[in-house]
Amino acid sequence: MCGVAGLLSTKTKHLSEREDYSHVEKMLADQAYRGPDHHQIECVNTPNLFLTLGHNRLKIIDLNVNSNQPMWEDEKRYIISYNGMLYNYLELRQQLKSAGYQFTTQGDTEVVLKSFMHWGHDAFQRFNGMFAVAIFDVLEEKLYLIRDRYGIKPLFYFYQRDKVYFASTSSKIAELLHLQPNMAYHAKGLAYWCYDFESESAYKDLLMVAPSEIVTVNFKNELHIKTQKYYCLSEKVQQLIDVQLSESHQTITAKIQFLLEDAVALRLQSDVPVGLSLSGGIDSGTVAGLAKKNADFLPTFSFGSLNDRHSEALNTKMTADKVGCNVHFVNPSANEMRDSFWRTLQLQDAPYPNFSIPAQHLVFDHARQQGIKVMLGGQGGDEIFMGYRKYLLFYLSQLLYTKKSLSTITFMAQLIPSLVGELHNFKNNLFSFKRYTNNLVDPVWKAFTPTLDITIDKRKSLWQRQLADIQMFSLPTLLRYEDRNSMGNGIESRLPFLDYRLVELALALPDTLKLHRGYTKWILRKISQQYIPSDIAFSRQKRGFDVKSQNWIASGIGEDLRATLHSNPHLLKRMGISNKVNILFSNQKLITDSYRLAEAITLAWLAKKNHFVWG
Repeated sequence: MCGVAGLLSTKTKHLSEREDYSHVEKMLADQAYRGPDHHQIECVNTPNLFLTLGHNRLKIIDLNVNSNQPMWEDEKRYIISYNGMLYNYLELRQQLKSAGYQFTTQGDTEVVLKSFMHWGHDAFQRFNGMFAVAIFDVLEEKLYLIRDRYGIKPLFYFYQRDKVYFASTSSKIAELLHLQPNMAYHAKGLAYWCYDFESESAYKDLLMVAPSEIVTVNFKNELHIKTQKYYCLSEKVQQLIDVQLSESHQTITAKIQFLLEDAVALRLQSDVPVGLSLSGGIDSGTVAGLAKKNADFLPTFSFGSLNDRHSEALNTKMTADKVGCNVHFVNPSANEMRDSFWRTLQLQDAPYPNFSIPAQHLVFDHARQQGIKVMLGGQGGDEIFMGYRKYLLFYLSQLLYTKKSLSTITFMAQLIPSLVGELHNFKNNLFSFKRYTNNLVDPVWKAFTPTLDITIDKRKSLWQRQLADIQMFSLPTLLRYEDRNSMGNGIESRLPFLDYRLVELALALPDTLKLHRGYTKWILRKISQQYIPSDIAFSRQKRGFDVKSQNWIASGIGEDLRATLHSNPHLLKRMGISNKVNILFSNQKLITDSYRLAEAITLAWLAKKNHFVWG
């Protein structure tokens, strides 16, 4: 896992070789935490172009210096800067050897580069992994920017008529070019809590390479930017659906179990220590159980305290005991909370809505202090197995629409235990409902807020709504949190549930294998009871890190937020809240009103950007 940075300029217009180098050097320095083990810059001259290509390396596989980047291939036609991990690199390496290719390293970077040389754009269909890649073809004078299927790894780019900047992080490009905020991005995040999808970023005119996208940059005569998708999840799912209809539930369950086991085993490949992020829930517990089958030593890390009877730590400890692994609990002091909050806001380089994100950062920080450089996690399980409660309501809505009276009555009866089990969380669920109806946003933000259709067409299948969560509403934002928090601590986060084979098959499953007897993600619960306590496997409450807002606000963050907002009177005037900060964002409001907390964090992020102009 690493950091990519570069600047491609036309020779007639580029700043100068020294200035181009300086800009890339600054981008690398700004994201040094992503690859603290080595950094390097290569300068490439062609008849018409000048490329400055940089790389920050986090050593995970093949710790030898020969695997440092940027990496040239033998003939010096192609050069690569690559961030990610290719889990099937040994298999592809063997295929390439059979085709006549020779290798000088033991890592996956050389496999990525020579796969591109051999298969071209079709190479990325063969990859099982997470990746953000920059490859330059010296002969054709073309730059290729490529991102993995689901956008686990980030890659930003900005282009003008005569230059293209690109990097794994956005902040330094935005600062160097004085880019202004993308207010639609921030307003959408406040309205729906989904910030990141496709090519949008927190800055105006700064784009992300979209998931499963190849961006080709060509300066023949003038700048040409071509984008194309190399993968279509909906097509893959559609192909599998008919197959699943002819198979027994037992056969399908065995397939899912095999893919889960293989996905976890592949993600344990490492030449450095591996750990696991563990909560009291099903997803991470299942990953822990499967990982322990292949790892003698598996330290796990969680947020919470065993001394707090209201914490999820007791459930986490029960899972860890059954799996047979040690669990390290992170129970931060007030100062640690405060420091983590602001450090997380800097690392994310975009707002976030609540304190679960800095809590996640603290877990990765604690793992780093214990010498861990790779962490497995359960992200993606809710999206691929219908783990969110909303899917129960979507399914009920479909039953009502199709007028299946008996099925509707039966399903409603099965829902009652789930509803009773969630009464304690009624206020948060009500907030979520309001968020889905866009009834939370203040008028000043509504002017910027794009309209998103986050309902489901009753005529469409539920897996199509899952597709929307994976591509738009849920997963892209969660992956941003995961990547920035892990890489901010020099840790590679690996997510078995996002193995593309598992994603495709899970979406193609019959709804009754995902929603059953009033439970979400039924098939995963059945599999998980082999590894985690049954009480947890069949709990009707969703569990994550137990984060109490009042503790974070009491640490001094409330005062810090108000002081930060007051430090930027131009922003407050623009938003029409110059005299309202202490009322809108009092400690009580920040604790009890989820929207106000998210708004305060958003405004604080905007206030801290000194190059923003607030007219």
